[in-house]
Amino acid sequence: MVKILEYLGVYNKLLHYGNRLYGKKVLVVNRSEIVGRPLAALLANDGATVYSVDINNIQQFTRGDDLSEQRHKVIELDSSEYSVEKLAPTCDVIITGVPSDKYKFPTEYVRNGTVVINFSSAKNFNDDIKTKAALYVPSIGKVTISMLLRNLLRLIDNKNIRRLKDPQSN
Repeated sequence: MVKILEYLGVYNKLLHYGNRLYGKKVLVVNRSEIVGRPLAALLANDGATVYSVDINNIQQFTRGDDLSEQRHKVIELDSSEYSVEKLAPTCDVIITGVPSDKYKFPTEYVRNGTVVINFSSAKNFNDDIKTKAALYVPSIGKVTISMLLRNLLRLIDNKNIRRLKDPQSN
């Protein structure tokens, strides 16, 4: 997901690593333990304000206004004051991962020019999202496989480099 956001130009390369999403607002729909929650924490640690939505509530992941903060903070937002309908139009990026063909994120909540990404195998957006989103990524599966293969090759290379430096190691 980070590599996709970097490629799409969402990360500000003028800022130092760890702050490159400073000032960005991201909505992540589905706070699963596998992708949703870790993604929200990762993006918040990169400086974004992340609204993490699940069936029960909305949480805000942020490092606050202090660029020197190193770890994200999580607060539960008051459901009478905050809703997806109110938050989505304020976001620069909307990411969904609801594993159901029945769920569709409402296109009318998306502001023109928003970056929209679906990481679920189910299609979480209707086709009309293409008219509102600046950039739309309907699926990330192929990128995920490519990144896993890249990381595997890096591990093999690193092991071979260590073996060359220290022939006694296994």
